[in-house]
Amino acid sequence: MENALANIFRGGVTAGFKSILFTAKLSFVDETFSDASNTILPSANGQNGLIPSYSVNDLMACYSFSKQVKIKQE
Repeated sequence: MENALANIFRGGVTAGFKSILFTAKLSFVDETFSDASNTILPSANGQNGLIPSYSVNDLMACYSFSKQVKIKQE
């Protein structure tokens, strides 16, 4: 079935100690078909074919100098 993903995962974890905080996130999307015929090879116009799976990783660090001042790196 077109655009019906078998698997989608989005999750993350945050850990910290005193003034330092780290966050790691992962997003995964499974492959899917762009047409009802489940065409694997893409057509010349790009409207039919398999859309590949992909994942995105995200890391973030935060340091708190005080309750009012923080530095973040994403």
